[in-house]
Amino acid sequence: RLLVVAARPVAAERARVLERAAVPAEHVGQPAALVWSVLWRIDAAFERGDLAVVDARLAELDARSAAAGLPFARWHLHRLRAARCALTGDFTAAGRHAEDARAVAVRMGEPEMVVLHHAFGALVAVLRGDPTGVPHDLDDAFAGAPPVPVVQAQRAALELLAGRRERARARYLQVMAVLDEMPVNGRWLGTVLQLVDLAEGLDDAPGAARLHAVLADAEDFCGAGPSGTVFCTGSNALLLGRLATTAGRPEQALAHLRRALEVNARIGARPYVALTHLATARALLRRGRADDGPRIAAEARLAAGTARALGMPGPLAAAEEVLRRVSTGSPPGGLTRREEEVAQLVAHGLANREIAARLVLSERTVESHVHHALLKLGLGSRTQLTAWVLARAGGR
Repeated sequence: RLLVVAARPVAAERARVLERAAVPAEHVGQPAALVWSVLWRIDAAFERGDLAVVDARLAELDARSAAAGLPFARWHLHRLRAARCALTGDFTAAGRHAEDARAVAVRMGEPEMVVLHHAFGALVAVLRGDPTGVPHDLDDAFAGAPPVPVVQAQRAALELLAGRRERARARYLQVMAVLDEMPVNGRWLGTVLQLVDLAEGLDDAPGAARLHAVLADAEDFCGAGPSGTVFCTGSNALLLGRLATTAGRPEQALAHLRRALEVNARIGARPYVALTHLATARALLRRGRADDGPRIAAEARLAAGTARALGMPGPLAAAEEVLRRVSTGSPPGGLTRREEEVAQLVAHGLANREIAARLVLSERTVESHVHHALLKLGLGSRTQLTAWVLARAGGR
């Protein structure tokens, strides 16, 4: 029952189920029941952004696992510690705990647990914006993973990080096509959270609006899991802000992002503080007001400083590009001649395949030009690129 209601953290039933599960666990003398009772409370604390409770429950889990001698309890303990470290930006410690969890899974002979180790590594790579974290052969890396939507969404996110936009788009659209048919459980929530990066990166305004509606009721919570959190994605308000910007609603995005900054700063979720500042700069760029320049620069500077300190090359590059452009007092620019041509055709509504035919280029080359143009301009979508082209044309 908890797996069903856990996908909607705002469900009042969630708290009732947790309480009902805890009371018999203390009396039946079953170690596994006691472990699950602690795990569920850790998940709930992650969702509330209450890291003091997370730490207290982790200490309890450590004691329980030592007393019960259950390998799966040790595995969860290491995984949860990895998630805790990644949330606050200690990626080195997160990697150590993740490796400890993998070692336990190998000793247990549980391949699905080993798959979650690779899933964690992929989530860290996407968070850091580090293409070197993408396995060279994704077919081989995902060979042991079931072909369920949450796995397909993660693979699409890695394709996008590696610059293979059309492959990412194909997988993303496959998952979006079945989103309404998916059972509402823990995997559902994990799938939705990963689709945010894809909707934004692939400039899917309708998809972003759809995902925004799906997540709207969860704004006051943090993204976590229902049965041993693999990863915590900070305030859901950040995800909603990014989706609102992609959907073309910058004012709504800025309201979400103010809430996201408050939550992420309070809980010390430094990677997500950086991403919130970057998302705010992008929302302001999308709004397009002439007097927003100083604030855009300030937000980008804050994003760059935190991203640099934590080792997040993707957000750092995007923030520094925004800074370079606004520091000159001019709108973002600096595209090569070919990137200018591609940007103009994107603004005319042409797909990559059509642009490739028009310019006698390969589709992958066009995809690369679009990607580089977005990076240079500090933009997050083709819609924003179109708006930039039109705004510049209007100023001439």
